[in-house]
Amino acid sequence: MNWDDIVSTIKRHEGYRRHPYRDTEGKLTVGYGRNLDSKGITEEEAHYLLINDIKNAMDDLEILFPGITDMATDECYTALVDMMFNLGFSKFITFRNMIDAIKKRDFERASEEVLWNKRPDGKKEMTKYYRQVGKRAKEIAEGIKKGFRR
Repeated sequence: MNWDDIVSTIKRHEGYRRHPYRDTEGKLTVGYGRNLDSKGITEEEAHYLLINDIKNAMDDLEILFPGITDMATDECYTALVDMMFNLGFSKFITFRNMIDAIKKRDFERASEEVLWNKRPDGKKEMTKYYRQVGKRAKEIAEGIKKGFRR
């Protein structure tokens, strides 16, 4: 048995697909023919994906806030990684007021920006994010309040 030959043959026959697609039988499939409908993924595979996605979220935070790993408290950094992981870069950067407040080291305001939008009439309303994730947004806001190390 030649393991490398088996792997390369199956890769060649299946082809790589980064995003899920429906195969010829209508089954949700990803990668090199992984049938998600029938087989799914193991917890170990899910953990591997999680670790990679967390690393990507950390890299994205470093782009927005250079040196953040050295400046932020553990609570603040964890909260920001969690939010970046949950939203993805393109949605995270829509929190412009929060990002601006963090850059100005106004962590009280940054934490408020996670939860509340100001309406034109001056009243506050919940952000879409807060409405969608509830308690998670509150925990993130509390973590952001911990700010940067002195």
